[in-house]
Amino acid sequence: KTKLVLVVEDNPEMNHFIASTLSEHYRVATAFDGEEGLARAMSLLPDLIITDIMMPKMSGDRMVEELRSDSSTAQIPTIVLSAKADDGLRVKMLNNNVYDYITKPFSVEVLQAKIRGILARRSLFENKRAEMAAIVEYTLDAITGESLDGIITSWNPGAEKIFGYTAQEAIGQKTSFFFAPELTTCESLRENLKGDNRAVLESSCTRKDGTMFPVSVTISPIKNTQGHTVGISRITRDITERKKTEAALHAKTEELDTYFTLNLDLLCIADIAGYFR
Repeated sequence: KTKLVLVVEDNPEMNHFIASTLSEHYRVATAFDGEEGLARAMSLLPDLIITDIMMPKMSGDRMVEELRSDSSTAQIPTIVLSAKADDGLRVKMLNNNVYDYITKPFSVEVLQAKIRGILARRSLFENKRAEMAAIVEYTLDAITGESLDGIITSWNPGAEKIFGYTAQEAIGQKTSFFFAPELTTCESLRENLKGDNRAVLESSCTRKDGTMFPVSVTISPIKNTQGHTVGISRITRDITERKKTEAALHAKTEELDTYFTLNLDLLCIADIAGYFR
């Protein structure tokens, strides 16, 4: 599907020039001020936005702030294309997740190259996200997310199967409702999650029907694009069968130890008896 680019520019000639330049390779929508640009971005959800800064009704930087505050448009890549050569504003916009800030006059070839690069990276990201979504959806492990204050925010089908609670029942609950204290409050765990470390722990959990089962839990920090920890993810694996196998091996080992110890004792007694004959 051909990518959609939204051009937000109040100068009609410049708006037409940018749109016609891009229309050979992309679908193009246009807006002529920040308010219209915001409305069209919300309704169309374009793959990329190119915006001016100085516009009537709503400036480009204000429009970007509004877009970033809405979850449906927060991740749309945006390029600022403006005659305003303001280093302070440039830094502010780049810090607000604008992909680039290009001053007019500009090179059409450079703009097109930047758009190609951004959309290629976005496509790669979307493919990876789709792969991860499929893994989360179909894995047998429970994959859950939680906020830093310990509230469940995501609950995959594997979690529904392992714990017995639906996503609707689980999301919004405290983590401690499902996990033992050593999996939620231990200090060493919190220290690990301050960095990029993972914590791998074994404990037990309780299903909805009240039965307890052993688990291995991998706990990792969730970071935003600035590298700040904003949540916690857990991969919980039911290790009941592994524990049964370990118990069976342990019992067999003890049986063999007893067998060999008994037979060694008998051999020693036989040796001693033969010595005194």
